[in-house]
Amino acid sequence: MTTIAFDGETMACDTCVTGNFKYYTDTKIYENDHFVMGVSGDAGVGRLLVVDAEILTPKYYDFDFSSLVFVKEDNRIFRVEFFKSWDTPLSSVIPIAGNAAAVGSGAPYALTAMFMGATATAAVEIAKRFDPNTDGGVITHRLG
Repeated sequence: MTTIAFDGETMACDTCVTGNFKYYTDTKIYENDHFVMGVSGDAGVGRLLVVDAEILTPKYYDFDFSSLVFVKEDNRIFRVEFFKSWDTPLSSVIPIAGNAAAVGSGAPYALTAMFMGATATAAVEIAKRFDPNTDGGVITHRLG
């Protein structure tokens, strides 16, 4: 669980990572030559997805995730997610219109904050106050 927010210029995430009933801190924003992506979901998924050159092609995955994928070449952003329990054969790839998007358990708080004028960084800080699964520091990545 996490919060990843995008405000049209910046992608921000919290650093709380849990696994095996332990608390860790790590980034949830990953980058390659073509994409910057913020990933919420199974631990370690971001490292697997960042090497997937076809992330924007709907397909089956062996893990659960929800992500924001920023395409460097044309400054577009997509929400890409896959959850095995939904019994869907392929991931969903949804283009985002507008300048605000968020994924993760704190997404409703972050989206509300950005709607009220907060930056992505401030939106993650606000989500930390309300979402028990969003915690730690905030990492930001300037895009575009």
